[in-house]
Amino acid sequence: MELNVGERSDIIGAEPPVFTTELKIEYEVNKIDGDFAQIRYGSQIGWIPLWYLTEEAGEVRRIEPILMNISNPAKIYLYPNAQTPLYSDDHFLRQGKVVKVKAEYNNWCLIDFITYDCPYFDPTWVKKEHLTDYLPESSIEGYVKGGTVFINKEEEVLKYVIIEEEMDDSYLVYGAGGQYGYIRQSDFIPYDITSFPGSSSCN
Repeated sequence: MELNVGERSDIIGAEPPVFTTELKIEYEVNKIDGDFAQIRYGSQIGWIPLWYLTEEAGEVRRIEPILMNISNPAKIYLYPNAQTPLYSDDHFLRQGKVVKVKAEYNNWCLIDFITYDCPYFDPTWVKKEHLTDYLPESSIEGYVKGGTVFINKEEEVLKYVIIEEEMDDSYLVYGAGGQYGYIRQSDFIPYDITSFPGSSSCN
């Protein structure tokens, strides 16, 4: 299983990794800071959650990546059985959000998820009870056909969107930078396994 190694222990999620390595190899541990360990692999140095150096991490089962939907509001965690979730108590992954499941550990799943086309870089876990089979019609994230969104009755280009509200034949959607507007329901294209932009970088 691939593991992203961060530059600092106090940056969560938004920063690209310093390097990516495999879970089941040996590292040199330089120091420990709370729930994080600074590791060295060859000439490369970075931080990972300390849990990945435990025996439990050796039981993680890698699977062929599949898309799933969040079935009910889900908190996210840096590793299975963590005592506190990432972010604040009122931060959840919304019902209908599209995630890519990459590994399993007991009743937990390791996921990739994105905001618009920007990936979340740290390893992120949710409980299986918050996941359901992927259904395009249940998904709230995707592309706009042609990129055309109507903002104050003017056409704007907004490629990646999240559905905020469903109307008669349209959706109220929002995108990067807080932009929002309306699209025809027929112009919304949910992500699938080939279009899910999990390897994109956030610019």
